[in-house]
Amino acid sequence: MISAIKYNNGWFCRMPVVTCTLFVLICCASCSNTKFLADGEALYVKGEIVLVDSSKRITSKEALSSMESVMIPSPNKKFLGGRLKLAIHNRVKEPRKERGFKYWMKYNVGEPPVLLSQLDTRRTSLLMQNRLTTYGHFRSDVTDTIIIKNQKATVVYYARVAEGFIIDSVFFPEITGRISKKMDETKDSSLLKPGEQYNLQTISNERNRIDDLLGREGYFYFNPDFIIVRVDTTIGDHRCNMYVDIKKNVPKEALDYYRVGDIFVFPDYTLNPKASDKRGTDTVMVDSVYYISSKHLFRPEVIVDNIYFDKGEVYDSRDYNITIRRMMGLGVFKYANIKFEQDTTRPGWLNGNIYLTTIPKYSLRGEVQGIVKDNGFAGPGLNLSNRNRNIFRGAELFVLNFNGNYEVQISRDLPPLQAFEFGVTPQLIFPKFLVPFHMPRTYSVFIPKTKIEAGYTIENREGYYLLNSFELTFGYNWKESITKEHTLTPILINFVNTTQTTAAYDSILNENQALQESFDRQFVLGIGYSYTFSNQVTGKNRNPVYFKGSLEFSGNTVYALQSLFQTEKGTPENPFELFSNPYSQYGWTSLDFRYYLALGKQSKLASRIFSGIGLPYGNGDVMPYYKGFSAGGVNDLRGFRSRSVGPGIYHDEDLDSVGFYNQLGDIKLTLTMEYRFPIVGYLKGALFGEAGNIWMQSTKLYGEEGVFRFNQFYKQLAVDAGVGLRLDLTYLIIRFDFATPLRIPYVTENNGWKFDPFGSNEYDRNNILLNFGISYPF
Repeated sequence: MISAIKYNNGWFCRMPVVTCTLFVLICCASCSNTKFLADGEALYVKGEIVLVDSSKRITSKEALSSMESVMIPSPNKKFLGGRLKLAIHNRVKEPRKERGFKYWMKYNVGEPPVLLSQLDTRRTSLLMQNRLTTYGHFRSDVTDTIIIKNQKATVVYYARVAEGFIIDSVFFPEITGRISKKMDETKDSSLLKPGEQYNLQTISNERNRIDDLLGREGYFYFNPDFIIVRVDTTIGDHRCNMYVDIKKNVPKEALDYYRVGDIFVFPDYTLNPKASDKRGTDTVMVDSVYYISSKHLFRPEVIVDNIYFDKGEVYDSRDYNITIRRMMGLGVFKYANIKFEQDTTRPGWLNGNIYLTTIPKYSLRGEVQGIVKDNGFAGPGLNLSNRNRNIFRGAELFVLNFNGNYEVQISRDLPPLQAFEFGVTPQLIFPKFLVPFHMPRTYSVFIPKTKIEAGYTIENREGYYLLNSFELTFGYNWKESITKEHTLTPILINFVNTTQTTAAYDSILNENQALQESFDRQFVLGIGYSYTFSNQVTGKNRNPVYFKGSLEFSGNTVYALQSLFQTEKGTPENPFELFSNPYSQYGWTSLDFRYYLALGKQSKLASRIFSGIGLPYGNGDVMPYYKGFSAGGVNDLRGFRSRSVGPGIYHDEDLDSVGFYNQLGDIKLTLTMEYRFPIVGYLKGALFGEAGNIWMQSTKLYGEEGVFRFNQFYKQLAVDAGVGLRLDLTYLIIRFDFATPLRIPYVTENNGWKFDPFGSNEYDRNNILLNFGISYPF
C-alpha cells in the first residue's frame, strides 16, 4: 500500500515556522524540567569516567565500555539538545487510571525523571572495579564525586587503573586417558594465547570451546563447569601463567564417552495427554530407526532422512544440533525434541528418542488492503492464501494464492479511468532437491527446497487494453550458511498477451515502433540465478552489510536449437517464433549493495547502491516491457513521481496524460544515503539524499537523449532530498517521506539544479512529494 502525493500549498510549505516552534519548545523543555522537582531533589543529567593515571590507561575499548555499561540508570534521553520526553511527562497531569490516552502520553511517549536519589554510586564504583578485574587490571580502584548545580547532578567516577596482566604461558593437563588426549589435541586452537591480556570472558569462552569439542567426541554428560583454569600471577612483571584442567570430583559418567544405540521416532507426539490418539501404533524399521506412528501422516523415510546420528557411531553434538534444526526446517512441526537416555543393558550406549509435534495441516489467510498509488489510482484489494502442509505426505507445502483489486483514478490531472486486476498463483515447495540423479548428503542445518510456481493474471485497464499474463517457474533455493543464500531457476517461462486494445492505446504504440516491440515481445524462456549475503540476521554485527546479485538469460537454448534447423538466423526484423509468437533473447543482471553504519544506540546511516543492466540481442533489440528498470517513487528518488525519471535527459511533456505506462530503461544506477534517528517512543525520523537515473543502450526507443554514454551519464543524474517520519512498531513500520527534487536531468537552466523548496520558486513548491509506504525503503 503506497502513495506519493504532490503538495502545492499548505502547512508543509510553512515548515520553517514549524521547525522554529519545535526548536523553541525543546529549548523551553530543557530549561524548565527542574521546576517540577521536590526540594532537595536533583535531576541526574550526566555520568562520566575519568582515568586518573594517564600512564596506566585501559588497554582495551571493551574494558572501558564494560565500565560504562554499569552506570545505571541512564539520564533522561535528549532530542536536539533538550529532554523532550521528560518535558512531556512533566506537563501531562497524572492520570486517574493506568490506561487511556493520558497515561500513554505520560508514561509511553513521555519519560519519568531520573533522579540522583535513584543512583547507588558506591555500588556502581565497586562494579566498575570488578569489571576492571575481569580484564586483568587487578587491584584497581574507583571512587566517585557528585557535582550538583541548579538541581542538576553530574556523577564523576575517578578510576585509578592498575596495569593489566599479560598471559605468559598456557598449560594443558598431562595425557592420562582418552579425555585428556582429546583436550591436548586441540590446544593449538586455544583461545588463551601468550602475549594477550588476561580476560575473564576469554577464559569462559575457552571452557565452552573445550566442552563443545568433547561433545563432538561422545562426552554427552560433560559440561563447561567441569573445567577449571588456574591463574598464577606470581611470576612477576605483570605476567601470568594459565593452567587448564578438569576439576576433581567430576561425576564418572561425565568422563566416559558414549555411542548411539537404538533410535525411536514419535512423529505424532502431543504435549496434551488428553488429545493423544487412542488408536494403536505401528512400528516400522527404516535404516535401523524405529518409526512409531498411529496417524501415518508422513512417509517414514522423509523423517528418517533428516536424522544425522546413526546407530553404533560415537555420539556427536553436531549431529544432534543438525537433526533438531532440520526437523524444524521441514515446516510441518511446531516442536522437535530429542532425549538421549542411557541403555540400562549396555553401559556406554545412549538410546535416542525423537518427539515431533505437528503444526495444523491446513490454514487460510485473508488480507484486505486499501491501495493508493502515485499515478492517481486508488481502490480496495483482497488477498487470500490457502496453505496445505504435507500435501503428499512428504512435508511438501502447497500454497494457493488469490489476489484481486479494483482501482479508480482520482487525480484531477487525468480523465476518469478504472482498472481491475485478478490473479491466481499456485506454489508447490518440496523440502529437498528434485533432480534426476542421486544427491550426496549435506551436513547443513538448512534444508534445500525445490519450488514450482505457476501464475495467471488478468488486468483490465478501461479505455486501453485487456492484459493476460502467464508465468511458470521451476527452481531451487538453498542456504550455504545463515548469511549466504542461493536461488537457481533453470526454468523460467513468462508470456504476456495484450488483447481488446482500443484506438487510444493503439495510437500511442503506433507512434513508436520500438515501444510496440517492447510490449509485443514479452514471451520469455529463461534461466536465472541470484546470490544473497546478509549478516543482519546474526545480530552480532554493529555495521551490517547486505548484498544481492541476480543474473538472468532468456531465449538462448530455443534460439540455438532453431538455428540448427533453419538456414536464416533470427533477427529483430525477422525473429524466430515459438507457438506463433516472437520470444525475447536477452541477458539481464542487477547488483544491490547496502551498508548500515551505526552512529549510536538507535541512530544509523543507511547507504544503498543499486545498478542493473539488460541487453537484448539475437532475436530482438528491445527488452520486454516488464523487465525494464524504472526510477522514481516511494523506494528510490522519492522526490520524483513513480517511473517519471529518465531515461537520460529524455522528457515527455505528455507523460501525465498517458496514465497507463511510464518511463523504462535498460540500465539503472541509483545511490541513496539515509540518516535514521529516534525522535520519541515509536516515532523515528530520517534525513535522506538520493541520486540516480535510467538509460537505454540504443537510440531506438527514446533517441539520443535516452542513451547511456560513459562520458555523460554522471551529468544526467537526478538528485533529490527529503525528511521522513516513521512509526516503528517492530512488526509494522508505517513510513511518511517528504521529498523534493534538487536536480532535474532534462532541465537545461542552471544545469538542472533546483534548490529553493520553501522560497518563492513556484516550481519547487509544486514538486514537494509526500510518499507513504509500509516498511523502510531498504
